[in-house]
Amino acid sequence: MCVCEQLGQASRNITTNERINWKRYTYLQDDRGRYYNAFDIGWRRNCMEFFHLRRPLTEKEVEFLNVSVV
Repeated sequence: MCVCEQLGQASRNITTNERINWKRYTYLQDDRGRYYNAFDIGWRRNCMEFFHLRRPLTEKEVEFLNVSVV
């Protein structure tokens, strides 16, 4: 994987596995089965989290987004 791909995924707050297998994960789908990433909080904040310039979401914040933590 090149650096550009990794930065692109960081900007969308998604892992390689999640990107490739999103159809297997219900937390990456909306009610119609289309791709939806509730963890994506905008490219700027996603990158800040990736580079540890911002703290990650807490479990309560994730629950607020209606995402179940596995």
